[in-house]
Amino acid sequence: MLLNSHQSIISIDQLIHQLNSAKTVEQYNHILNSFNLNRATLRSYCSWDNCSYTRNIITRNPSYELLIICWQKSHSSAIHNHGKSQCWMSVIQGQIEEKRYETTPNNAQNQPTVSLKQIACHTHYPGKISTIKNHEIWHSLQALSPKAITLHLYSPPLHQFSIYDAEINSVRQQQYS
Repeated sequence: MLLNSHQSIISIDQLIHQLNSAKTVEQYNHILNSFNLNRATLRSYCSWDNCSYTRNIITRNPSYELLIICWQKSHSSAIHNHGKSQCWMSVIQGQIEEKRYETTPNNAQNQPTVSLKQIACHTHYPGKISTIKNHEIWHSLQALSPKAITLHLYSPPLHQFSIYDAEINSVRQQQYS
């Protein structure tokens, strides 16, 4: 049973239960706007690396994938899209800068390449939810805080997506198993 508007989710188990109860993707918005998780609640899911952000899967099923990403200051993602998955991101701790891009195809010299145009730049703080529901929107994320934690929900689970290579204005496919 989904929460009513006066209830709050305070544990990962409650969050997973609510996500499993959702019948539509639209209900994920309501659920994610109802949680109040803190770093202590997520401690067992966090792992850190000095060289790169870490992806820590909490749970995955055919409908969705829920994970925590842990960032050190200046860690950043490549410019990417989410393939056929919708994405919701919530900052739990710290600040994250998100840049969004649109693509424009080029066919110079019979070699298909892609150009990106930045269309937005936002700084996200705890409690703010960012949503990407369109595979044509690309973005990159960068930690602005010494340690940042973000919660990500992908529906369906993120299996295949694209990464933009700025050096050669090209896109390559990436897969998670």
